[in-house]
Amino acid sequence: MNAPPVTESFLFTPDGKILASASRDRAIKLWDAATGKELRTLTGHDGWVSSVAFSAHGKVLASGSADKTIKLWDVGTGQNLRTLTGHDGDVRSVAFNRAGKVLASGSDDAAARLWDVAAGLELCRLGGHAGGGPATSSVSRHRLWGVATLGARRQAE
Repeated sequence: MNAPPVTESFLFTPDGKILASASRDRAIKLWDAATGKELRTLTGHDGWVSSVAFSAHGKVLASGSADKTIKLWDVGTGQNLRTLTGHDGDVRSVAFNRAGKVLASGSDDAAARLWDVAAGLELCRLGGHAGGGPATSSVSRHRLWGVATLGARRQAE
């Protein structure tokens, strides 16, 4: 007997108008928060979707999946904007910084990764959680400062 898909994550857009739900059915659903009407279904992951995050303006949605990828979606059209790869385990959590320029992701590979959203590039890998070995030595203080200030620098450009 097949069990029904489990919903893993819910999140509202910053303005509270849209609700995203992530599920083990490999899909993300966007809902009108006022009416409960389904707006669209986002498909493309090859594994269950464990986490979703909206950018600060609510126009981009990030999703993390058991397929070891992060997808960035246009909330208005449902189009997959980009797929980020690099994790060696299921992606369990995703979060945007306040400016929406950097995305953090956490995975079963015991690492967090920071991504430049516009370029789709990995900025750095943060290791050292239980089972992940010692802290990653390739992440310098300068690099972390650069990641933290990326949003401010880009806004000034």
